Amino acid sequence: MPRARVTVTSLIARFCLLLSCPTSAVVDHLRGNRVKQPTHYLSFGILGDLTNQWECIVNAAMLAAKMSKTQPMALVLPKFPRTATGRFGDVYDMELFREDMKKLGVDVVESVPDDVSEVSLSTVEGKDLNHDVASWLPTMQKHKDQNVHYTIDGGPNLSWESNEARQLAKCKEKYDLCGPIFESLQYTPQIKTMSSRIVEQLNKGGDWLAVHLHDFQAFLCHHDRDAELKIIKERIAHHSLKPKQLYIVGAFGDLQHISDIIGMEGVSIMNKQSVLGADAENLQFQESAAVDQGVVREAASYLTKPGSSFDELANNIRSMSGKGAKTYKLPQIGRDCESEEEAAAQKKNEAAAAHTPADESQ
Repeated sequence: MPRARVTVTSLIARFCLLLSCPTSAVVDHLRGNRVKQPTHYLSFGILGDLTNQWECIVNAAMLAAKMSKTQPMALVLPKFPRTATGRFGDVYDMELFREDMKKLGVDVVESVPDDVSEVSLSTVEGKDLNHDVASWLPTMQKHKDQNVHYTIDGGPNLSWESNEARQLAKCKEKYDLCGPIFESLQYTPQIKTMSSRIVEQLNKGGDWLAVHLHDFQAFLCHHDRDAELKIIKERIAHHSLKPKQLYIVGAFGDLQHISDIIGMEGVSIMNKQSVLGADAENLQFQESAAVDQGVVREAASYLTKPGSSFDELANNIRSMSGKGAKTYKLPQIGRDCESEEEAAAQKKNEAAAAHTPADESQ
């Protein structure tokens, strides 16, 4: 009679019978069950609007992915102001983000169990994300055997003070994770569909120029919308642009007022409301900005507002697309309008002085 085959499982079973091991130990082994490792949760705050918020998410996601090399991680999404429900999924495709972050070793959650203890972390002034994670390793090691909730609530903010992910080419060059996380942060299918509808209609109407009329008064020339519109008119003339359509990026909806100041006869002035109609009526600020961001990324020509994080990200994506996109500039946020006017006045005075007739008494 052949001898029974001895396996690791049978040996464990015999050993447990001798020592009166709990039956569950054998059952767990037979089922391949393992004791679940503790989870480390990472939560973070956001600031500003669409692009600054996006930047915080990108940087926090990279931090969580780097931390997951030593401990199972879960990224805790914050609340989002000025959206339909205040949630990530109002603007971004939650299912895609969860799937892609899972591939990087990070779960994505919207809350932390109440019984998980909280530990504060701080980013470090003048250091990059790699240094931040390295500085947190002793703390992670200390809490490796327990569930813990890390909160980033000290040091530089996770937007421009930590890593300007809006400068996408530089971000991808510095951090291997930047590209995959950028691809994982897609707008919702509804938002992408709205942007596509607008681009499709604009393309049917002939050459079009996207123009950023910034929503924040403090960022406009002389802090005045009409002054900004006059500058837009001057810039279009200066660059000899002759589009058939202007697409206005921003929340200002009085297209007739814009048309009256810009005064481009035969040119259609459009925005998302005029194209989408009722479908755009219930868009909150962040969703509305995301629709515009999707349109601008496809614009062959764009009159941009330097200093705007929205434009910095859009123009990085446009330049990396290889489509030969053209970008024209409005005055920089700040005192550029005043500086340009002062320089123009000085140049005019110098020219006038140079043409003054010589003093007859000489």
